[in-house]
Amino acid sequence: MSLAAKAAGALPPTVATVTGLQATLDAKAPMTRSIGVGGLATGGGDLGANRTITVPPASQAEAEAGTDNTKAMTPLRVAQAIEALGGGGGDSILSSGVFYVMSDGDDGTAQPGNPALPYATVQAAFEAWTGTDAPGTLVLGVGTFGSLTLTGHMSRPLAILGMGRDQSMLTGIHADGAEGAAAEENQHGNEGQPGWTIDISGNKSVHLGPIYGQGGAGGTGGHPIDGATNGGAGGAGSHIRLRGCVAGSISTNAGNGGLGVPHDGSGDTGGPGAQCGSLWIEGCHIEGGLYHSPGGGGNGSISGPAGEEATQAVVVGNFFTADMTVCANSGIVAHNIANPPAVVGDCPHELNTTHGSAGWP
Repeated sequence: MSLAAKAAGALPPTVATVTGLQATLDAKAPMTRSIGVGGLATGGGDLGANRTITVPPASQAEAEAGTDNTKAMTPLRVAQAIEALGGGGGDSILSSGVFYVMSDGDDGTAQPGNPALPYATVQAAFEAWTGTDAPGTLVLGVGTFGSLTLTGHMSRPLAILGMGRDQSMLTGIHADGAEGAAAEENQHGNEGQPGWTIDISGNKSVHLGPIYGQGGAGGTGGHPIDGATNGGAGGAGSHIRLRGCVAGSISTNAGNGGLGVPHDGSGDTGGPGAQCGSLWIEGCHIEGGLYHSPGGGGNGSISGPAGEEATQAVVVGNFFTADMTVCANSGIVAHNIANPPAVVGDCPHELNTTHGSAGWP
C-alpha cells in the first residue's frame, strides 16, 4: 500500500482529501477572533489563550454605601444593604422592628428581622425590641409561647401576628401601666403610667389568653410638712385593637386617682381618674368578658374627679362568653352576642346601637 493510501486511511473522511481538509479548516475559528464582554462582566480576549469571564460581586461595604455601579449584588449583599439603609419602608422580613418567634428558636443567637434566626420566647423578643427605636411587630410561628409581660412604657405600638387559631398560642398579655412612683415630702403624687397600645389585627392572628391593659393608679401624695399633698392622676387604659382572633377576658380599665394626704386634717385632693383608651374589637371570639371603664377619682378631703369615657370604641360582630362593659362617648357597639346577656354599664349607648363615628388612633 502506498504512503498516500495509508495516510488517507488514517484520516477522517472529511479531511481525507485536499477539498475536505480545506472545508474543515474553514470551519475553525481563527486565532484572531476574540470574545467580548458587556454589562458588569470582565475578562475576554482573543483565542490565543484560555479565557475566563467573571462578574465581580460587590463587597458588603460597597453594597451598604450604595454608590458603586460596576459590581453585581448577590442575595446576601441585597439583604445587608436593606438592613443598613433602613429597609425601604414597612415591616419587611429584614426590618429591625420585626421579631420572629419559633418553637425551635434560640434566644441566645436570635437576630431581629431574620426568620432564619428566631427567638424561642415572646418575652425575649419583646425585650430585644425595647432596645430599638422602631415600631415593633412580633411574628409567632406554630406553637405555644407562654405569656408576655410588657414592662416599662413606650408610646410606640406593638403588633402581634401569628399563624391563626389553634396554631400560634399566647397564654396571656400583661400590658398594665405601673402605679405612680412614691412622692417626696411636700410633693404631690406622681401620675400612673398608661397601659400599652396593642394591635392584633393582621390577616393571620393568634390564639390569646386574657389581656390585661389597665392604666396605673396615681401615686399617693408625699408626706405633708408645709401643706397637704394631692394624689397623682391615674394612667390611661391601654389602646387595644383585635380583629379576627380568639382571646380570653379583656380588661383595659383606666387607672384610679391617687390618695391625697391632708395637713392638719384637711386641704388635700384625691388624684383624678384617667380616661379609657381607645378600643377596636371586631369579629373575635372572646372567651370571657370585656371590661373597659374610666378610672375613679382618688380619695382625699376632696375626692378627685372620675376619668372620662374613651373618645372612641368599636366593638362589632363579636361573641363574648361573659359580661361586657364598654364606656365611650363615640363609636359603634353593634351586632355582638354575649352569654350571659351583655351589660353596657354607664355608657351613653345600648348594645347593637350605632353612635357617632369611630376610627383607630
